[in-house]
Amino acid sequence: MSPKYLYAFWSKIEDGLKKTSKIFLMLDYDGTITPIAKKPDLALLDSKTKEILKKIISKKERFRVAIVSGRSIKRLKQLIGLRGLYYVGVHGLEIKGPNLSFIHKDATKTKPLLVEVYKDLVKKLSKVEGVLVENKGLTIAIHYRLASKESIPFIARKVLEAKSNAGLKLLKGKKVFELAPPINWGKGNATLILLERFGFKFTPVYFGDNKTDEDAFKALKNMGLTVVVGKKRSSTAEYYVKNIDEVLRFLQKITLL
Repeated sequence: MSPKYLYAFWSKIEDGLKKTSKIFLMLDYDGTITPIAKKPDLALLDSKTKEILKKIISKKERFRVAIVSGRSIKRLKQLIGLRGLYYVGVHGLEIKGPNLSFIHKDATKTKPLLVEVYKDLVKKLSKVEGVLVENKGLTIAIHYRLASKESIPFIARKVLEAKSNAGLKLLKGKKVFELAPPINWGKGNATLILLERFGFKFTPVYFGDNKTDEDAFKALKNMGLTVVVGKKRSSTAEYYVKNIDEVLRFLQKITLL
């Protein structure tokens, strides 16, 4: 079934949230609480959203907050700059927060290989205008948002060659290819680690807009509230909101519950 529009069912959802004593708010970053920027470094969290998150984080008796992103935790901290929340980076391969530090051990073993693949891709794609190759430590992202349409087949071919030669896994996002360790792990696994950390006493509320968020939607099915940003007919999320502004509207509403 296609996701249902969240605000068409708001009375029912609001009643359910009011009855829920503990909520674990889990939010993707790019495209969910901040607009997707032409360049990754330009995707800054605005002050209004930051203040609302700070308010939610301060209500420790009821809420826990996690940012679940494809970005590295180091970069997330630079962009968000909030304490008291959980940072889930590189699609769940690393987690840091109050009394919790996790890095997938099998992913760390591929770091030397990723360095070599990164260097090779930088060399092969250096002459393609609008391409940014990013080494996240545990994955390599190839951003092509600013590249011409004509160059995309060449970029894709070089990425697929690197994937095959190194035995890596390919993730596809919005105008980005990502090469990751060949392990069965994703955002869903990370969300379950967070819930387990608190004995599954918190009800998860997850918002995300990307293909990698589908992993979390599946893991959290029937456990809480799952919401995809932007209507996607094929999403496994239960609900959808139209845009980032509607995510912000939700955040404002739960501070009043």
